Amino acid sequence: MKTWGKVVAATALASLTLTSIVGCGGATGSNASNPIAQDTGKPVDGGTLTLSMSSAPAGKYLPQVWDNEYDQWVAMFTYDTLLEYDKDLAYKPLLAEKWVISDDKKTITWHLNPNAKWTDGQPVTADDLAWTWNWMASKAYNDVIQGPYQGNVSYIEGFDQASKGRAQTMSGIHVIDPHTLSVTLKKPYAAALAILGMTQVLPKHIWANVPPDQYKIKMQDPKMLIGDGPFKITGIKPGESCTYVRNPDYYGGKPHIDKIVWRVVNSDVAAGQVKNGALDEVSTVNPQDADIYKSFSNVTYFEFPSTYFQYLGFKLNNPILKDKNVRHAIAYAINRKGIITGLLKGHGDVLNAPIYATSWANPPADQVHAYNFNIDKAKKLLDDAGYKAGADGFRTDPQGNPFQLTLAYPLGNKVREKTAPIIAKELQQIGLNVKLLAPKDFSAFAADVQHDRDNGMWLMGWGGQIDPDQTGFWSKDAMYNYSHLDSPKEEQLVADAVSGQAFNQDYRKKTMWKWSKFMNDELPWLPLYGERDIFVWNKRLHGVEQYPTVGIFQDVQNWWLSK
Repeated sequence: MKTWGKVVAATALASLTLTSIVGCGGATGSNASNPIAQDTGKPVDGGTLTLSMSSAPAGKYLPQVWDNEYDQWVAMFTYDTLLEYDKDLAYKPLLAEKWVISDDKKTITWHLNPNAKWTDGQPVTADDLAWTWNWMASKAYNDVIQGPYQGNVSYIEGFDQASKGRAQTMSGIHVIDPHTLSVTLKKPYAAALAILGMTQVLPKHIWANVPPDQYKIKMQDPKMLIGDGPFKITGIKPGESCTYVRNPDYYGGKPHIDKIVWRVVNSDVAAGQVKNGALDEVSTVNPQDADIYKSFSNVTYFEFPSTYFQYLGFKLNNPILKDKNVRHAIAYAINRKGIITGLLKGHGDVLNAPIYATSWANPPADQVHAYNFNIDKAKKLLDDAGYKAGADGFRTDPQGNPFQLTLAYPLGNKVREKTAPIIAKELQQIGLNVKLLAPKDFSAFAADVQHDRDNGMWLMGWGGQIDPDQTGFWSKDAMYNYSHLDSPKEEQLVADAVSGQAFNQDYRKKTMWKWSKFMNDELPWLPLYGERDIFVWNKRLHGVEQYPTVGIFQDVQNWWLSK
């Protein structure tokens, strides 16, 4: 998979967890008619591969504009990132064949693959990369195009002037020759490779003269989606499918497969289509369906901890929830393992910091509170903090006043919807009066959370980025700091974890451990469970590399089909 930098995680999760109501599009029946050879163990050319996604893309197919998983998938076969991850989450070359970091850790020099071409035959150049980053920094990108990734280039010298419309280019970007570019940062930033390296470059000659207010229309035209990846888009049927043909001039090698079709297929019927051969692959298998796919003899099954997780959030400006003892008591009162076993059928992981399960930023288990389910401990924490049970069984605050907490959650994720009443009931068992609010569609729910309209607790998903950098998420005025955490210590730990000293990975890891331990104790969020990514594909598809954490969509030019 082409892997990504910092995403607008709350927005991405909203789309990721929606249950599709879109019917099946495209062909039905078997793939047996594809002109492909019998499996000889050696790659053969030809054939059509049919992939599926459970929800329809929104039509934001252009890199650095998409804000959900499904539009991201449409773009990933067509536009390469500068770097990608290997199986150990180390960087490896893709469009950039080499990169050099200066001694002062402020300048990165990028050397692009000189053989890379756009699918219209034009060369991919350093001018394209410079234009892409300057476009992301522009006032029009933020105000008119409403691209969500301007923060990814905010570390570059000259960003402040460019983002305010006072300069057309950032002073920190210098084109050295047609395939070499240097970018100078305002200060050393240890996550720069993770953020800038996941840029998907756009062709300047295609997009530079498009008026900003036309981007949303133009990006839905396949003829405008000129890329540098292994496949090129030839057709889009909104709500149904997206079709690609191989790029014979791909610098990474000519792909074996002739054509790829992404189809929108409701998850309720996907399993049947995989079984009968109408679908070759499913990228978003529901945990409840995992055993069904495992029973199929014609598929390969791959499951790994996702970078996404679900959490219970606390408003720290709430007079009850601002008490850390209350938050700790709530953590002990919720049977998180029970949720994983009962609702996810075991396909999930308990997390004790707001970081995905396999990240190196997680400290050793014995260094954090495990918050194992313990009703008695939860009750004692509340008792000791002065929250005594009244005659009605509900607790009062330390001044003897009754109170009620609210729990909000959105529609769309069936597991999360089932989790909400379970949590409310468990908290009532320790004497907390919890009002479960009626669920809303995600956009209305998110607006309520952002603007403190309920000012209690809420359920939401988060994640998507592989690098654990927390810059801009938890600072006092950060957009996604819905909890209103206000901690100079937290902000200093985040700054230390991306400082010049943090280019030493051991230092960075230990600093992130300190941050994770702080968040585990402060508990503005209680992580409920880490999700699992489950991929299945027909055994006639070969050459698929399995990357834990990243997935399967890397080196697709090496995939090939047999009967």
